[in-house]
Amino acid sequence: MSVVHQNQESVVLRTLEQYKNWLQTLNYSATTIKNNPRFIEEFITWAKLTDLNQINPTNLQAWFDHLSTRKHKRREGSISLNYIKGYRNALSQFGKYLKETGMVSFDVNVALKAQVISQRQILTKAEIQQLYEATNNYPDPMIKDKGLLAARERAILGLFYGCGLRKNEGMHVETKDLDFRKDLLYVRKGKNYKERYVPIAEGVKKDFIHYLDYARPQLIRQQKHESFLTGWYGSPLKGSAILGRVQILGEIAQINKPVGLHTLRHSIATHLLQSGMKLEQIARFLGHSSLESTQIYTHLFAEM
Repeated sequence: MSVVHQNQESVVLRTLEQYKNWLQTLNYSATTIKNNPRFIEEFITWAKLTDLNQINPTNLQAWFDHLSTRKHKRREGSISLNYIKGYRNALSQFGKYLKETGMVSFDVNVALKAQVISQRQILTKAEIQQLYEATNNYPDPMIKDKGLLAARERAILGLFYGCGLRKNEGMHVETKDLDFRKDLLYVRKGKNYKERYVPIAEGVKKDFIHYLDYARPQLIRQQKHESFLTGWYGSPLKGSAILGRVQILGEIAQINKPVGLHTLRHSIATHLLQSGMKLEQIARFLGHSSLESTQIYTHLFAEM
């Protein structure tokens, strides 16, 4: 790399640091201060830019076309439309900052591809039933009492399909969060630290009680913790292990679609919409901060 290129790249990095300091000075949220410079640096690295004057409508549109097909790193499917909008907002704000400071001027007028919202996998109600039936058919010969794992796997399905939880939310549910008198589940680890209560349907309630009374006391063994979901050796069940159990159920049920925790969440949302529940109620159920996030299910419903 030439000395000129090194100097140009150092100017870009210094500008990003100055932009971050500007965000802090204007008292933007910690999330914005953390994410915006990172989003911009990702674009600059992807586009192989060495000078901010190289930002133009062509490489900006190419970047957002790339984002529309980029795979999600932690779950099945592509990154969400809302996440892509976060990149757009970051670049747009960065453009305004550069213009105000007299460095560079560019506008982010890009078209976001709508098909990104149609890539979510949805299971039919019949396929959900197949998953529940699969809990009784584990092929592992080492497990003598298959009823223990069947009870736990039904509890997993209850959390992520019946209650529509995200992975992090379900992983952090504790036994004290279940109020069977009011048929409510307290979600303590919601997105952006937002707490909420989720209704527990009668069938899900029966599965939860059976798991707590019969399976969990045997699975937890001598360990002491309040985590609702417990592994075979008594430790709290982590997100990757929970996902693995659901994927095994999908294989046993011979469902020819990717089956994951978000698949269950998307499926219950779509099924609730099919049943006539209002979009505002579904938004509260899922813990969405805006109806825009929930409206994707109207598209999925139309496609189905």
